[in-house]
Amino acid sequence: GNDGLHPDVVSTVTVEFLSFDNATVENSITVRIENMTASKFLTHYYKGFIDLLKSTFDNGNFPYLYSMQEKDNGLELAIAVKGTKGYRNKGHISDVLIRKQDSFQQLIQSSFITIGYTPCQNPICENGGTCSDGISVFEDTRITDSQTLIFTSPLVSHDFSCRCADGFTGKRCERRQDPCSPNPCQSGGTCRRQGFEFQCICPPLREGRLCESERNDACNGNPCRNGGSCRESPDGSSFFCLCRPGYRGNQCETAADSCRPNPCLNGGLCVSLKPGYRCNCPDSRHGRHCEKSTFGFKELSYLAFPPLDPSTNDISMIFATTKPDALLVYNFGAQTGGRSDFVSLELVNGKAVFSYGGARTAITSVTVSDSKTSLANGEWHKITATRNGRVISLSVGTCTENGDTCQDCKPGDSSCYANDIGPAGTLNFNNHPLFIGGLMTADPILERPGQVHSDDFVGCVHSVAVSGRTLNLTNPIKSRGVDSTCGRSSRSPCSGSVANLITENNEVAS
Repeated sequence: GNDGLHPDVVSTVTVEFLSFDNATVENSITVRIENMTASKFLTHYYKGFIDLLKSTFDNGNFPYLYSMQEKDNGLELAIAVKGTKGYRNKGHISDVLIRKQDSFQQLIQSSFITIGYTPCQNPICENGGTCSDGISVFEDTRITDSQTLIFTSPLVSHDFSCRCADGFTGKRCERRQDPCSPNPCQSGGTCRRQGFEFQCICPPLREGRLCESERNDACNGNPCRNGGSCRESPDGSSFFCLCRPGYRGNQCETAADSCRPNPCLNGGLCVSLKPGYRCNCPDSRHGRHCEKSTFGFKELSYLAFPPLDPSTNDISMIFATTKPDALLVYNFGAQTGGRSDFVSLELVNGKAVFSYGGARTAITSVTVSDSKTSLANGEWHKITATRNGRVISLSVGTCTENGDTCQDCKPGDSSCYANDIGPAGTLNFNNHPLFIGGLMTADPILERPGQVHSDDFVGCVHSVAVSGRTLNLTNPIKSRGVDSTCGRSSRSPCSGSVANLITENNEVAS
């Protein structure tokens, strides 16, 4: 009809409906036109684009343009092609359209066209991430209109996703990841970050990378061998072994050679005991590692130390000599009328004699007379002399291992022990020094007749102890002629006699 003033107006509306499904989406490619809007494309280029698209494919192949999406200052077109046997694959569609790319570019002269566009074409994932793309369809509807066309379609987006390298996160893998957030450790474990990785510090009785397992006692059944002791690690997840000397290995399973490298000093010979070791020292050395030396005395030699205690004395000496009459220890006081307080330890005819007395008291001596062994046989011997009140005692022991090991005498064994009773009281040494192995001059002996029988000692001294304290023989208050080493020769195989003791010319400084 009309309004009586104007002629009839006839309008024609054509509706074209295209359906698509998952197969359509899966076989679609994206054509991207830079610097293009949906409205501009629909107004100026849509019809020509569709005509060119249809003419590009053979009969029986029907192209679909089922979505227009403005994105990043460009327009993305979703295109699929359906043939008689279903949709053509993406590769075929791209190959056909690329051969006609110049025609499409000529149609849309001012904009650049990319056929088979993917957002992964440019490096978009950072920090070594891997890009993958896909077309997604959303429930939202997109309507684009012009003066002659209205294009309605679901919202279709060609997006990317990044698979990030370890330690990174974010849509483009642009952020470093905290491996401890959220805490991956189970059962109350504490997460400790280690670069891009993490470590779980598990509570007691839990173990595993994520503390996911119950843990038994790591030392259950004692996995350590050869007497080793098992200890749990601080986190309780493992154990370690404390091996006995002579063994090594994670479980003390290997016998170590204790003599490599040789722990013995000064030419000592190492003997492996497995476990442990022993050093066989040369005659002039002793100690666990042959680190100590014996001291050589000759005629007129002596060492001087501070005086003895006036009330109680405990003296022990380890020595070797071939001189049957020898002065070992002598401490005396001021002389009055040929007498003075004194304490002495000496050899008389190869027997040990311990004596003491005073300026106003008689001399008391004790000797081990029942011993069948001479102490002047060149072997190591130990003499221990004790004065406690009125009681004095004397014992003799035989030593081996360069004087390091001695067999002490048992009290009451008359072959190596003797005691006696003497006068009570204290002794006054008038600050005169304790002499070992000799005297500065013979005058004290001449002025005090009957106290001692010899004025020197020739041989080797291993050690001297007074009141349980070993004297430092390298640091006397005075000395003369004492060598810092002393070597003993062996017993003569021909005559059975003892060869002379050999000393080296390395005197202790006075």
